[in-house]
Amino acid sequence: MTPGDALLLPGPWEHRFVAANGARFHLVEAGDGPAVLLVHGFPGFWWSWRGVIPALAGAGFRAIAVDVRGFGASDKPPTGYDLTSAAADLAGLIRSLGEDQATVIGHGLGAWTVRHLPVFAPAVVRAVGLVSVPAPPTISAYGALLPRPAGRRYRRALTVASATATGSVDAADVAAVLRAGSGGDRGWLTEEVVARHTDALAQPFVAHATDEAFERLRPSSRELRQIAHRRALTCRVFVAHGARDPIVGIDDALRVTREAQGPLRVEILPEAGHFVPEEAGPELAGALVDWLR
Repeated sequence: MTPGDALLLPGPWEHRFVAANGARFHLVEAGDGPAVLLVHGFPGFWWSWRGVIPALAGAGFRAIAVDVRGFGASDKPPTGYDLTSAAADLAGLIRSLGEDQATVIGHGLGAWTVRHLPVFAPAVVRAVGLVSVPAPPTISAYGALLPRPAGRRYRRALTVASATATGSVDAADVAAVLRAGSGGDRGWLTEEVVARHTDALAQPFVAHATDEAFERLRPSSRELRQIAHRRALTCRVFVAHGARDPIVGIDDALRVTREAQGPLRVEILPEAGHFVPEEAGPELAGALVDWLR
């Protein structure tokens, strides 16, 4: 068994490996129709979208959930974790999959990248979906200690869970990360969920990728200049957020709606916390299908 095999989980999808932007990416795919690319957050991998993929495929869309650079079964090179490269990865994937454009939906850190995809690669974007998206005032929820106790607990747990690249990640630490970021109902947080996420974090070199991704969360001065010239979101925008998210508050998450100049839909999931695709997968899937149609 090679590293990553434990993450090639069976289901109503097919596993593929695709080359894009100088790296090899693992993804799962289901359905035919307009392409919808799903981008996971942290801690996570493609499996975070397991409750959404079948619904999109059944509704007539080509659902594609990718392991981003440095995570899951995708390549984990030493560099390429800045915002520009992350956007180039997604744009390259869309083209490598034979698509001119796609609707791109991200969660958490993935949503942070997806929000900037229209800045760095506007030609490939049909529409964007932002789930649990961090805003500049709350990006420190991932990169530094927060004043809120829940944020501090989340960051401490996250640091412990990603502290090693040797495969010795402890399931209890991973459970603490997921628990600290979830809403009130933690029925979704089963032993299987913890085990799958532990397997993903224990892959060689994920710790390095995590450190690099957190280090480069904030745009560089060059990236800020590019963002300033194309800040407005002129494509269709979908924003979903858990009302009980202890990491990113609703007001902070909805700041992104001020930049939406095209059609906008906002969906608040009343019982969900930060991990909306896993905590409220069916509800999110239903809202996405309705929006996509």
